[in-house]
Amino acid sequence: MLYAVGKDLETTPYYKYSSETSSMVEYGTTYAYANWIAPENTPTRETIAYQAAQSADVGPNGKDVKVVSDKMEIYTPKGLAWLAFVTNDTYNIQPGKEYFSDIHNSNIYLKNDLDMTGYGENWPAIKLYNSMFDGEGHRIYNLDIVSPSPSLFNNILTLKNLTVEGDYRMFYSKDNLSGKPYGGSMAGLVNDMQYVNSLIVNCAFIGTLRNDFLEETGSIKAIAGLTCTNYGYIENCYVNPCGEKFICGNDAYIGGLVYSNYGYIENCYSGAEVDFNGSGCEYDPLVYENMDIWDAGIMTNCYTAADVSLDILNENVRAHVPVNAYDPAWKEWSADPDYQCGMPYLFAYGKGTDVANEAIGTDDSRIFTSGGQIIVMTSRPQTVRVIAMSGAVIASERVAGQKAFAGITPGNYIVVVGEKVLKIHL
Repeated sequence: MLYAVGKDLETTPYYKYSSETSSMVEYGTTYAYANWIAPENTPTRETIAYQAAQSADVGPNGKDVKVVSDKMEIYTPKGLAWLAFVTNDTYNIQPGKEYFSDIHNSNIYLKNDLDMTGYGENWPAIKLYNSMFDGEGHRIYNLDIVSPSPSLFNNILTLKNLTVEGDYRMFYSKDNLSGKPYGGSMAGLVNDMQYVNSLIVNCAFIGTLRNDFLEETGSIKAIAGLTCTNYGYIENCYVNPCGEKFICGNDAYIGGLVYSNYGYIENCYSGAEVDFNGSGCEYDPLVYENMDIWDAGIMTNCYTAADVSLDILNENVRAHVPVNAYDPAWKEWSADPDYQCGMPYLFAYGKGTDVANEAIGTDDSRIFTSGGQIIVMTSRPQTVRVIAMSGAVIASERVAGQKAFAGITPGNYIVVVGEKVLKIHL
């Protein structure tokens, strides 16, 4: 599919149910995927993400994407947009062309938390057929995707150590030529895990999945927190710890974790809730359709929010034995009554600024490093917490004035001072 819009086919309509007319009416237009090949001079819809991909700095010293041998490092939202467009083949993206042929066999690492505000319009879900994407404990947030089939990834071999936050909306649309509906599935992380050796581990999705299909279109409308179809392994993951909503139009099928499971799911939980916005919606809090046949379709130690606990999850982590050297270790879970509704989490994070060793000042506090210590200065009594990227709370203390946190292993940490959250490198 080519992400392009011809001069005579500038937009694709999408439809919503009107209670006034009791019928579907054209609700708006979108520059969505078109199932046709446009002429070379056909303009491409220049969304924020597309513009960013066209101007990304990619290469051995790239600021957005750094390329070293078979490894790529993503540093910015612009870099992630570049990855999305180049993995969808035919977008005439210029930067980094010399790396296109190897991208589906690369190891890709996320080096920062990414605020994706504004990037979600017709996001072309990332395709990484034989690649590994390691979030390294970071998060991708404010990713608000609007498309016929929204997901961050379309396919991938291995996804690990990543938290994704966003509000996705799937709508009924039509193919530009045939007039037939397309779209009809959405997932927080990966639309489909199609390989028996594919893996999602130590990951989370937090957000809204909204289905705006409001009449029967002849297609299955699948909604899932992690992936719609799983043929591989999903391990040590969670969805919507604080009861964020999935919003269902007519005739959709929802799995809190997975819609249809032909593989293996272990040590996961979902706190997702559903707003039944239409009729014919069906929902399972974990897996809507579990194919328990031929030693596959196996779900072990998976929980709803009412059933899960920190002790249960970590007991399962300690009992887990990796299959081989390519099987990543499960991260331990943490919990804090002041964080994420007190529900278990894998990676603590903040909405603050990534910082290195320079001093960071806020309205009433100052945070910096000196002599292998994290120094916090506050003008009024505040609770200060130092949290490892694994989610483990290293220190938690009420501070008024100055406090030096010593004896901490060098690395990246989250420092929480009252309501302010920063990431600091020691």
